[in-house]
Amino acid sequence: MMNADLFSRLIQQPSLLKETSKAELEQLVYQYPWFGTAQFLLAAKLKQTADTSASQQTQKAGIFFNQPLWFTLQ
Repeated sequence: MMNADLFSRLIQQPSLLKETSKAELEQLVYQYPWFGTAQFLLAAKLKQTADTSASQQTQKAGIFFNQPLWFTLQ
């Protein structure tokens, strides 16, 4: 399970996303479904691993942000 320290480091060092498991991010999204940053990180992880649900998760994450253009830049 992802703790606050790991999450903080992940935000500060996005390269750590490679070391973070999909399951950890899914658990975070499950626990806090309204947490937009977690939704975004899960979308990034799915895209990074070429998961077939990446597009759907990116659309879902976009709901939580008022700058949808950010999602075209990831």
